[in-house]
Amino acid sequence: MKTENRCSVRVYSSRRFDFRGRPCSKKATIQREGIWYCSIHDPITVEEKRRHRNEQWDKEYQEKLRIRKREQLEHAYCEGLTDEELIKGRAK
Repeated sequence: MKTENRCSVRVYSSRRFDFRGRPCSKKATIQREGIWYCSIHDPITVEEKRRHRNEQWDKEYQEKLRIRKREQLEHAYCEGLTDEELIKGRAK
């Protein structure tokens, strides 16, 4: 009789009082250090996804920082000039 391994990770719902969670219902396909995982909860896959997501967030954050620094420089450069002077192209 062959026993089917199940994923060993506990999953939690967004319900208010779901403190205990429940076992993942997926069939285990990968064994890492003696513990069975499904393809969703495989620690290596989870880490790769997390790394990719953090890289994307870092790129977006760096772009926002670049834009903010540029706006600060523009503000400092144009401080004290009137709209007419800016239109004519006169700067400090």
